[in-house]
Amino acid sequence: MRAFIALELTDEIRNKLAILQNQLKTYNGKIKWVNPKQIHVTMKFLGDITPPQAEQLSEDLRYIAADFSPFHFDVGRIGTFPGKKVPRIVWVGVENTPLLQELQQEIESAAEAIGVEREKRNFSPHLTLGRVKELDDPEDFRRFLYGHTLETTSNRVDRIVLFKSRLTPSGPIYSEYAVIPLR
Repeated sequence: MRAFIALELTDEIRNKLAILQNQLKTYNGKIKWVNPKQIHVTMKFLGDITPPQAEQLSEDLRYIAADFSPFHFDVGRIGTFPGKKVPRIVWVGVENTPLLQELQQEIESAAEAIGVEREKRNFSPHLTLGRVKELDDPEDFRRFLYGHTLETTSNRVDRIVLFKSRLTPSGPIYSEYAVIPLR
């Protein structure tokens, strides 16, 4: 099963992201926009794992969650990956708080314990708004993008979710495999 571990967003943030996406959709380029209901903070992409691995990981996540009280992070600035090259991902930034960083490292270790390779890149929490397929003028798109803002909003984290992801021609379909509340 294809899976990932994520933190969910409040309805308030999802609504603000939908409004921002609608503004950005006016740009003439080929961008596949993510359904706002599916936007989340990916803590660890797992790829394909077996049901026994998923069960072990769910159990390990329960132990991790028991050490964390609910906390908040801010969502706000707009950007693209990669930095100065042709944009491929349009995102909204997530404040990388010490608690978020600590939680991600614990999740990374739990995933490694079931045989998932450790991520080589530094953790860069973000919300993917869209994937750029084609742009006539990347610099013009950047100017257009940075002409928009998103009011900084706080998001409460009170659970970790292990999601299953099924790829379909119309896009991925996510379903909860395990929902683990924080302490």
